[in-house]
Amino acid sequence: MNWLCRSKRRLTVVNSSFSLFTNVLGQLRTATKRAGGTIKNNGSSPGKRLGVKKFTDEFVRPGAIIVRQRGTKFHAGQHVLMGRDHTLYAAVPGFVRFYVQTAGRFSRRYVGLVLDKTEKLPRDEAAHGRSRYFGLVELNGVEPATY
Repeated sequence: MNWLCRSKRRLTVVNSSFSLFTNVLGQLRTATKRAGGTIKNNGSSPGKRLGVKKFTDEFVRPGAIIVRQRGTKFHAGQHVLMGRDHTLYAAVPGFVRFYVQTAGRFSRRYVGLVLDKTEKLPRDEAAHGRSRYFGLVELNGVEPATY
C-alpha cells in the first residue's frame, strides 16, 4: 500500500514500510558502524594449560616444570630457574616451597626448592649458610681439608 507524503514543494508517493518509519520517527536512522561479520576462530582454540604443576612438599627432579604462567605471577626463588616464556622449572632435585616476601608496600610470590623436607623458605643464610647442591657430594657443614 502506498502513502502520500507531503514535502515543502510537492507530493510524492512512497512505499508504505518506508513511510511508516519516517512518519513515526520523523527521520530515518542509518548504521554508524559497518557490520562486523562472523569470527572463524572464536572459542575453538585450545587452552594453554597454564597454572601450578607441582605443589608444596612435592619432590621434583631437575628440569621439572613447577609453574606455567604468562607474566610473573610467581618469581624464581632458590634453585628455580625461569624460561623465556616465564615458565618456572627446577634446577636441582628437591622439594617445592611457595613463599611471599615483602619489600616496602610491595609483595612478591616466590617458588623455591629445598634439599631437605624440613627446611623452610626464605632461608636464613646467616644462621644456616647457603643452600648448595653439587650432585651427590654434600658440602654444607663439611670442614675443608687442610694439607
